[in-house]
Amino acid sequence: RGPESVGESVRVVRELQELGQARLAGISPSTISAIENGRVHLGVERANALARALQVHPAVLRPSSS
Repeated sequence: RGPESVGESVRVVRELQELGQARLAGISPSTISAIENGRVHLGVERANALARALQVHPAVLRPSSS
């Protein structure tokens, strides 16, 4: 079973790459935390920037619907 939210996907990918919440893609650690905890909506532009920083396709950050 995969991640159920965009934030959970971001956290899983980040942790698999052994990255902290340090500034990723110019996004502050507090905003990364808010994204991971579902308090901030991850828009297309921010999702693309995060995907580049995490070196994954943007679709990886979207939860699968199963």
